[in-house]
Amino acid sequence: MGTENAAGRIVKGLNLIREEASRLDAARAEGKSFEAKLALKTIKDECFHLRQVLHELQVSGRLD
Repeated sequence: MGTENAAGRIVKGLNLIREEASRLDAARAEGKSFEAKLALKTIKDECFHLRQVLHELQVSGRLD
């Protein structure tokens, strides 16, 4: 993965986490546990993917 592609993927991932965090807060406030669990799972999945991207950059020597 190129540095530009990685940067775009990281930005996209962080935006998704931010959106899901808002959804999680709203679901909790409304007492919608299923939606809250779904948002939390999405956040966890995206964090996993971001860690993979960062690890790939680190291994390739593009991340200090």
